[in-house]
Amino acid sequence: MRQLKFASILELAASTPGIISFIGGGGKTTVISKLASELTSAGQKVLITTTTKFYPFPETTNFTANNDPEVIHRLKNHFINNDLAVYGSNLTAENKIEGISSFEISKLREELSVTVLVEADGSRGLPVKGYNAYEPVIPGCTELVLALAGADAIGKPLTQQTVHRPQQLSKAIKVEAGSLLTEEKLALVFSYMLELSFKQAPNAEVFCILNKLDFFKQNYSGCLRLAKALSEQPTRPPYLLGAEAKSSEPLKAIFNMNLEKSTIKVAAVVLAAGSAKRMGKDKLKLPYGKYTILEQTLDNLKNASVDEIIVVVKPGSDWLDKLDDKGFVLVENHKHADGQSTSLKTGLKAVSCTIQGAMFILGDQPDVTPTLYNTLIEAYRSSFKLATAPVFNGKRGNPTIFDRRTWPLLLDLSGDEGGRSLFKHLEKEQLEFVETEESAILADIDTPGDYRKLIKNGNKP
Repeated sequence: MRQLKFASILELAASTPGIISFIGGGGKTTVISKLASELTSAGQKVLITTTTKFYPFPETTNFTANNDPEVIHRLKNHFINNDLAVYGSNLTAENKIEGISSFEISKLREELSVTVLVEADGSRGLPVKGYNAYEPVIPGCTELVLALAGADAIGKPLTQQTVHRPQQLSKAIKVEAGSLLTEEKLALVFSYMLELSFKQAPNAEVFCILNKLDFFKQNYSGCLRLAKALSEQPTRPPYLLGAEAKSSEPLKAIFNMNLEKSTIKVAAVVLAAGSAKRMGKDKLKLPYGKYTILEQTLDNLKNASVDEIIVVVKPGSDWLDKLDDKGFVLVENHKHADGQSTSLKTGLKAVSCTIQGAMFILGDQPDVTPTLYNTLIEAYRSSFKLATAPVFNGKRGNPTIFDRRTWPLLLDLSGDEGGRSLFKHLEKEQLEFVETEESAILADIDTPGDYRKLIKNGNKP
């Protein structure tokens, strides 16, 4: 799913970047390799290069110029039948590919019509880096900079075992050498890298990536602390991304650094493509107050603090016309007859790439209030746990918020399985239960009797 790939980062950029530079530590080469693989799998052509030095990429054709005037021609021929290449000026005695100039990178991008990924500094495999005056070497033509650090630096001392060039880093962020690197100090590191990036590529966007998120071992409160600390810096990125670069779904977290909004975005996914066999008619169209059942559910959502609302309907449904131009994202589930899991997956695939939590709502929940939605969202944003659900009189109900780290599990569901089946696969420590006085979280409107009960006891406006 695209939202879990590094390639979705490109959708966050103001315009599609053709030249992307990578700085910092914590797995730059792995991130570059994963992004290149994702882009080429999508049919794009990618050139990997450097402005410093790096080792040749395995299982990839590596080109060096060596004063070869025909190198551009050779690369053009290569890209006729291939999607990926590595390029540098020459191969050094230590078997490293030496970098090229900013001018050459701009020329290659123009003549080859490829996406260029640039490793713009080295960190000797360490999670954090300090910089000499001439570093990093970011091409001025760069359109997007990805500044990395490794989560495995947190709690370790600012020494040469953790930081490449610790003296330079200590001086730059005004932190005593040897002191422990906390999330707050790592925020200073990211802010420092942003300032360096803006000096060398003033027109580029800069995103920060905290790699090796698996270091937290299911306790992601440190990730939240870093996001909060970074949002308070005078120099901050539009996004902080949490990643596990070696995972098949590497993009685990997206924090919005815009202070006017929450750092964690939540989408509402309304499941409205059911067959309603027991009701004998489309229950979502039944009158409820001044609306229908579905319209009341959606009206409550519009008064809650969700970042977007996605409505999953059956193909050809007249809801597509009724709800058009009302601020909803409408998607059709062409496999609705195969069970609820198909609607869940259809809605999930439609969420924006900036979304971190997906709150799944049944279309026949007209009595769940905006207050409860907001309570669940705030609880999730505070705890950052994998799943957040309401509880009434000891019974768990709907809606439930699932963090993007659980989305691969949701995509594996089949038939009439809903998100509730995930709870048995998640650790207790990663579940957040919110007590509520709203019995509507347990309501199930499947039969005419259920509908009559709703009309009698419901909270119609």
